[in-house]
This record gives sequence, C-alpha cells and structure tokens, in this order.
Amino acid sequence: MKKLAILLTALTLVFGLTACKDDNTSKDNIDTQPQVETSDSTGSDSTEDQLIDDSIDDSDGTTEDASDDSIDNDEDTQEDETTTEKDLVKLSDEDATTSYKTMISRFEMESPSDVYDDVIELLPQMPDHLASILFAKFDKYLENWSMNYSDQMYFEDGPMFRMDTSLGQAFDYETDSYDLDKISNETHKAIIESLLSSGFKFIWLEGSPYPFVDYSQLKSLSEKVPEEVMAFILVMSDELIVSQQLMQVLSLAGTNYQDELLILKKQ
Repeated sequence: MKKLAILLTALTLVFGLTACKDDNTSKDNIDTQPQVETSDSTGSDSTEDQLIDDSIDDSDGTTEDASDDSIDNDEDTQEDETTTEKDLVKLSDEDATTSYKTMISRFEMESPSDVYDDVIELLPQMPDHLASILFAKFDKYLENWSMNYSDQMYFEDGPMFRMDTSLGQAFDYETDSYDLDKISNETHKAIIESLLSSGFKFIWLEGSPYPFVDYSQLKSLSEKVPEEVMAFILVMSDELIVSQQLMQVLSLAGTNYQDELLILKKQ
C-alpha cells in the first residue's frame, strides 16, 4: 500500500510539472509572437485622412482662387463695357437742347479757336436730329470766319494784316507744309498756329494764301455723327481740293481769281 501511495504521488508530481511546463511554453509562444501594431494602422489611417484633407483644402483653395480670378476678370470686362457705353451715351433731348442753345450763343460771341474743340466733343453726344442742325450752324459759322480772316489779312489794319508775308516765310511748296519756326513775327506765328488747330487751312491762289475751312480735320468725327453729316464732310473735303485746282487753272488763264474766290465762298 505504501508503495502504491508513493507511486500515485510520483505520478501526480510528474503530471503537475508537465502541466506547468506546457503553460510556460504557451506563455513563451505568446510572448515571442510578433505584435500587431494597431497604433501604426491607426496612424496610417490618420495620415491618409490628413492627405485627403490637405488635398481637399488645396483643391478648394485652387478652386476659390480660380473663381476669384474669374470674378475679377468678369468685373474688369463689365467695367470696360460700362466705360464704352458711357462714351456712347447720348444726351437727353432736354440736355441736348440746352447744350445746343449754349453753343449757338457762343458762336455769336467767341472765335473758332475758343469753340472748335468743344463743338467736336459735343457733336457725338447729341441726338442725330440736333447733331445735324448744330453741324449746319457750325459749318456756316466757320465759313463766315474764313471770310472775316481774309478781310483781316488783306484789307483791315490789325494784327492779321499782311500775315501772308509770314505765311510765305513758313510755307514749303514742295511738301505743302509750314515750318512755323521760320516766322519772325511772333503775333502772326501765334495766330497761324491758332487757325491751323481750329479747323482752317490756307490755300495759295496766285501766290497769296487764303483761309478756308479744313474739312479734312472734321473727318475725325467718323461714325460719331449722323451719316448725312459725314457724307457732307467727305464731299466738301474733296470739293475743296477741286476748288483749289480750279483756282490754279483760272489763275494761269488770267481770270480774276479774287472774284472767283468770292463766288466760291458765297456758294
């Protein structure tokens, strides 16, 4: 019996030791297995999320910038169109009538050098019917002054008397132009500059210059005035050239060019 008890005790000890060993082995196996780093996975997900967010932010920023640029360009275009429209806007009938009456009053009191630029600026702003009437008045006004200047140059004692001498100093027959620096009379020089810049030109007839309305300057109005006004300007510009050629022929033929000149200006 004692032997049997001793044997059972020994077996129990053996089984106990084996069990402990297996447990330790399992723990060692567990400890030695590679750890799955969930934190890395979480970090990777976070990184991907961050990249996506950055991408969205960049995309949104680019889109916003592009939208801003597009809006700015649209605004610039609208401003340009608005400016162009303002330039083309006509005066109301009431304002145009007031401006017309004011200009007619100035024709009665001021010389072409004072009103010429203002008329050129006003005509495109007038309604067509008033633009045509104002231009007709303006044309008659310039014609009257051309006759007045002729009288002052040759028949009246005043600052323009014998201005033909100064024009002769400045005129170049080959180029049909004037070198005003050659004029010694400063008063004549200032008057000639004023006339040339306020719608007049000089036509030489039998060696003497006479002031005529320079319709070629009015061509700058182009499409800014009614068609009938522009057609008149073009016709008169061509007619002035023909008249000059005709007077030269009459002069060569011995005709009294002064009488013919007066006839042409009164037509």
